[in-house]
Amino acid sequence: MTEAIDALKNWARDFRVPGLPASGVNEPSKSEFRAAAQLLGKEIDDIRLVSAAGRKLYLTWTELAAVSPAPSAGTPAEVDVSDEGTHTDPVVGGTVDNAGLYVYVAGSPSGWRRTGDATTQSFNSRITALEAEAVTPLAVTIGVSPSLAEVGSTQTITVSGTVSRTPDSITIDESVGSQTPGTSYSDTDTGVTANTTYTVTVVSGEIERTASASVSFQRKRYYGVTTKAPGTALTNSEVLALTGEFDTDYSRSGLVFDCSASGGRYPAICWPAAWGAPSQITVGGLSMTDFTIEEATVTNASSSAATYKILRFNGIQTGAAISVSL
Repeated sequence: MTEAIDALKNWARDFRVPGLPASGVNEPSKSEFRAAAQLLGKEIDDIRLVSAAGRKLYLTWTELAAVSPAPSAGTPAEVDVSDEGTHTDPVVGGTVDNAGLYVYVAGSPSGWRRTGDATTQSFNSRITALEAEAVTPLAVTIGVSPSLAEVGSTQTITVSGTVSRTPDSITIDESVGSQTPGTSYSDTDTGVTANTTYTVTVVSGEIERTASASVSFQRKRYYGVTTKAPGTALTNSEVLALTGEFDTDYSRSGLVFDCSASGGRYPAICWPAAWGAPSQITVGGLSMTDFTIEEATVTNASSSAATYKILRFNGIQTGAAISVSL
């Protein structure tokens, strides 16, 4: 890394004090940028004047290709950034820029193989990205749909988001892969059956930003009313017919039960046994222990079975809006 690039990266740092979010968001300074750009200009001039590690600089690809006699294998060379044309790589094929770094390959086929961007091209791409950062800071968002799914189900997850400006690359983990650079992206991951976190990485020159989002597989709590008192088992279909909601803990405030149907009803609350159980509940804000908790195996709509705790009041209720909290 050169002194100029270090200065430019410091200018584009995220926070006033590097690595310390508490110091506040950095507002790039124009004077810092001008100083770094001046330093970069000097380094570029030095590169043009001095051949690095024995690499000879040619003004055009035509000039390099005409070198005779053929040099020894591994000889390095560079074509100046001022040659804006293209040609077919004589060693590996494909269209490549004339400007760039080269190494001579002997054998069959032989010739000058392009191995990378010209030194000044590399600097120019970096400074272009940093200039863009000053105008529109690089930022990325990510979301997944669905973000919540039932244990036992198999999901196709849509991963999408936006980018503040078009970057050089967009990649969503290995399972999803590279995206077409732009100001938005969307792709899918199929066959997902477990909690998964997706991370998108966008790169623009030396600047990289990431964002993450997760899909969570959970079991449901079921609640509602029944005519069956404790001691009389609820069938699996009766449990699934109750209102279901995803959660990860037995505690829940403000469940409302309508037991006003003729003859009254028993409030019932069912949750995975792994979530634990309360020693008391509140009804209308008052502590209540007159209930029974039993256990049963419940198989959810996605064919995944688990041991559930089933809480029912010991006494039949007739109220229309009984508020229960666990």
